[in-house]
Amino acid sequence: MPTTQPGGSVSVTNASTGAVGSGTAYCSGGNWSVSAPCTANMAAPTAIAATQGTIAGGIQVTWGSVAGASSYQLSYRKQGTPSWSVVNGVSSGYQLSTMDESVFEFMVTATNGAGSGTQSSVVTGYVRPQIMPLFVSQDIPANVKAGTAFTGTQVWNNIGATTWTTGGAFYLGAATGSGDFGAAPGLFPSAIAQSQTGTSTLSLQAPATPGTYSFSRQFFKTAVPYGAPSTPVQVRVWGDPTCTGLVVSHPIIYDINGVVSVTFTANDQTATSTATVWSDVNGTDDQKTYAPASAMGKLKFDVPLNAHTGFGIYHVKVDVSNPVASSSCEVQFDHRAIAPPDVQLLTALVGESAGAEGRGFVVGQASSNPFVQATIGRTDGLALMIELLSPQGEIASSATLGAGTASASLPSPRWEGAAWEVATFKLRVRYSGADAASQSQVVEQNLPLVLSPAGNRVLLTFAPGHPLVATTTMALQSQPYDITKQGAWTSKVGVQGGADLDLLQAMPAGVRTHALSYDALYGQTLLATARAEPPSTVTLVSPLEVTSAVKVPVLPVRGLAATDGTLEDIVRVTWEVPAQGGTGFTYELFRDDVQIESGKSLLAFDDTPPTRGKEYRYRVVAIHTAVRDTADVSDTGFVPACRAPRLVGASVNADMSRINGLLERWTCLVGSTATGSLDGGSDVPVSIDGAADYRSFTFPLASSVPDGPHLLKLRLVSDGVALNADRTFDIPFTLNRASISVKSLSITYNGAPAVPGQEANSIGRFGIKMDGGSGIGFAEELK
Repeated sequence: MPTTQPGGSVSVTNASTGAVGSGTAYCSGGNWSVSAPCTANMAAPTAIAATQGTIAGGIQVTWGSVAGASSYQLSYRKQGTPSWSVVNGVSSGYQLSTMDESVFEFMVTATNGAGSGTQSSVVTGYVRPQIMPLFVSQDIPANVKAGTAFTGTQVWNNIGATTWTTGGAFYLGAATGSGDFGAAPGLFPSAIAQSQTGTSTLSLQAPATPGTYSFSRQFFKTAVPYGAPSTPVQVRVWGDPTCTGLVVSHPIIYDINGVVSVTFTANDQTATSTATVWSDVNGTDDQKTYAPASAMGKLKFDVPLNAHTGFGIYHVKVDVSNPVASSSCEVQFDHRAIAPPDVQLLTALVGESAGAEGRGFVVGQASSNPFVQATIGRTDGLALMIELLSPQGEIASSATLGAGTASASLPSPRWEGAAWEVATFKLRVRYSGADAASQSQVVEQNLPLVLSPAGNRVLLTFAPGHPLVATTTMALQSQPYDITKQGAWTSKVGVQGGADLDLLQAMPAGVRTHALSYDALYGQTLLATARAEPPSTVTLVSPLEVTSAVKVPVLPVRGLAATDGTLEDIVRVTWEVPAQGGTGFTYELFRDDVQIESGKSLLAFDDTPPTRGKEYRYRVVAIHTAVRDTADVSDTGFVPACRAPRLVGASVNADMSRINGLLERWTCLVGSTATGSLDGGSDVPVSIDGAADYRSFTFPLASSVPDGPHLLKLRLVSDGVALNADRTFDIPFTLNRASISVKSLSITYNGAPAVPGQEANSIGRFGIKMDGGSGIGFAEELK
């Protein structure tokens, strides 16, 4: 220990726990004094804790001791208030006495003579409540049915100070956020003292609407809630599960390897679904279970028929359920056995035979022609395939008999062979649908077929010229007649759309001629009909005929004639119409190869040929409705090389003393003479003057011939011609000598008397004015 003399000092340092500091100690007047204080130095209390409702009417606070502390300071306040209350000089632990059930906050600080240390952390505590329930456990159904009553239990612990009495003051009710499970309170069967547990049986009512609801209960005393609610539990409220729209893909199915798809709709209240399938014939021995799966908004499962045995009615039952309810729905399908097709009736459409092979059927002219109609019975009117197999086993023809249709017609098979030969085919009938075909029900039977001749043509031709003769000729397509392939035929001819002109008669070697009347048939179209003549064992439904329509050709004119020099200057061509009494004909006329007339409807034509004495070929072509005749009908004609003289003209001269005339007299004549007789008198020689083709003659008129009308007959006799070698021309005339007796005469110009030396540019402006006389005229001069 440090020492010092009185009045002296010594340095000191605090060595005790809980304080720090140093200074100088002075000894004076028998007392020590220190020059500087020391300060507290203590840690914050640890392990501070406050009771949590374990003490009725109080809260016990404890903490760990702090080195250097001589006591402790306790601070507390009600949680949520601003100011603290302080208790000093607390030695160890402290119990706050209060009936307030609020939560309190506490802090502790160590103290000693040097002061206070560091404050502790804040802790909370509360007194044991008078009513303090604590949820322990529960047994609540996880699944209930909507709208139904059910029960559950909850276990609660009374950790409060007050005993829970019976009588309804203490109960369990719906907690906030809980679903509506009814309003019935949950009561405890006996009083529950402090620290005891009690079990409440809850009478509950499930909500009417399906769904998942939260279930929780709150402890109440006289409608006042206490403590925390029970742990929420999810309760699924279920409605009734339903199975609707249960359908099968095939109410009737024939396929032994087929699959029946089953679909249905289950509502949202369905948790699980299972399906069972069994048949009437095997019952539960053949029962199978299937698990539906979701498919496009529905539930679906497939029933493979090869997993079951036997035909008949199959039952399908679907069970749907959830944890609280179940229901089912049922449907059925028919796995139906089919019978073999039954050929009930075969009807010939072309013809049939009754030969040694049995009843046969005549095939048509082309493969597109049906030849037999088959009426066939079968199961449920299912679709069939009807086939004809050739003798070589190949499908030669087929037809589909549609579902629900009683009969079908088979196209004609064709093969190379002789006309009307018989070949044995096989009729096979089977179900065409793949499902029905799986049962392999097929029927076959022999079917003799008769080959009708095909590819036949009848040709109708006409012989040229009159009379009208037609020929019908058989041909095989583009080949000539072949009796082996075509057989025997008859033919006839008639007016198209009208009556027959003759009767059917045999065509030896495939040819027949027909004598016809052109007068009755011109302009019309004839129809040739050839009919096959089958063997006596064959009966045709309708005659096998081929036809050919041909318009009657235009025949040539009749009686064509051209004059052979019998007319002096022309060749006259005449003819008759091709059809007696026919109308509508026009004609074209040719001289040699030159057309000289067209569109002519008359029956004669006068032609002036370019060269006299030359023989020409005249041809007339008849035309009717724009169709020409093709015959070459002609006749020759010509005009004489030389011609007898002809009178060109004659007139009385100005003084009426003679008749002057002009003759055409060709130099080709050997010779010619003329005589004339006046008014039936004697012939008087008349001289012919000149050497050219035109020559003049004069016949004198005696003054004794009186005025008036007269007739001069001029006779011309010629050598070197045969036609008109002696001919007479009549020349009538009239004498009027008074008309040429002039009393006075003057010349005018432009209507006025002309003067001597008058100039004029046209003689036509001059005129003659005379008294008496006539017949004087003037001619305009040529410019």
